[in-house]
Amino acid sequence: KYNGNWGIKDKWGDFDLLLGAYRINLKIREYPVSYEDRIEGETKMTNIFLNGLRMLYIIISGFIKIRF
Repeated sequence: KYNGNWGIKDKWGDFDLLLGAYRINLKIREYPVSYEDRIEGETKMTNIFLNGLRMLYIIISGFIKIRF
């Protein structure tokens, strides 16, 4: 999914929801989530370092676009 608002492909859609909600002054709340070990299969999250950089880029570019 290409997220034209933040200038990079957001694979998960989280930042589109969070930054979009912040932009229109909606309240953002946190709720606890419990995770358990997988019973079958493997994680779909590969290239953890590169995905971390992608998330950081979206956060920084979103902050700049919202603030300036």
